[in-house]
Amino acid sequence: MYKFIIKIIAVIMISVLFIDSGIDKILNFMKISDGLHTKILFNLLPLFVSQISIVISILLELISPLLLLFGVISNNKKYIIAGTLGLIIFTTLATIFYHPLPKQKNAFIKNMSIIGALLFISAN
Repeated sequence: MYKFIIKIIAVIMISVLFIDSGIDKILNFMKISDGLHTKILFNLLPLFVSQISIVISILLELISPLLLLFGVISNNKKYIIAGTLGLIIFTTLATIFYHPLPKQKNAFIKNMSIIGALLFISAN
């Protein structure tokens, strides 16, 4: 029971990070879409590609933590894997486009730590 409670607390704590970010993207949709449109690769494509990418990011950031939490509560490994995979994909892409080395070393390392925590949660 102790491990179960700790795991739920860990999942809630990491989920807050993503859910808050997803809500922020909804509230600042155009600003964030415009910002993504300035990044390498996206600046070569029409703005709607950046907008669709942000919508996908929002969905990953809002749905994946809920899948993860549901999976932990119900002890359903498929939901845990789906939730962590969605968050790992999002975090990896965000790291590549927004926090490249060497400019964003601290943010890069933080994101790698988040991915490590997600892998740990999915493995236990």
